[in-house]
Amino acid sequence: MKTTIILFAFVLTVNLFSQWQLTNGLGTAYVNVIKNINGTLYAGTDYSAYKSTNNGDTWIQINNGLPTDPEVRGISFADAILYAAVYPDPRIYYSTNNGLQWLPTSNYPNTSSWTTNVTAISGYLFAGTDEYTY
Repeated sequence: MKTTIILFAFVLTVNLFSQWQLTNGLGTAYVNVIKNINGTLYAGTDYSAYKSTNNGDTWIQINNGLPTDPEVRGISFADAILYAAVYPDPRIYYSTNNGLQWLPTSNYPNTSSWTTNVTAISGYLFAGTDEYTY
């Protein structure tokens, strides 16, 4: 019985930890956020936004319309709109074409702080900043 339990624990441990695999394309970039949205992976790093349509095998940069070298800290999706929180910009950026083109929101919190995260729920857009939540 004792041998069976030890063998089971070993097999379980091997199966749990043997499933991780390095993806291609992001290299050593510091990944701030990664989201699966309808089967497409979106990643925000310290210098870019990326997307992958093949489970991370390849990634394409999707920065068109974002500030130069954007530090993308948050990504969310609702009502066919993709949102990104970009440091140190207080605005939230949005895309209606899966990240091919980004536009800044025209209405954003009147604050000197920067947006660090964003999420969309039931028609509402929430922004977390270095000081408050809106």
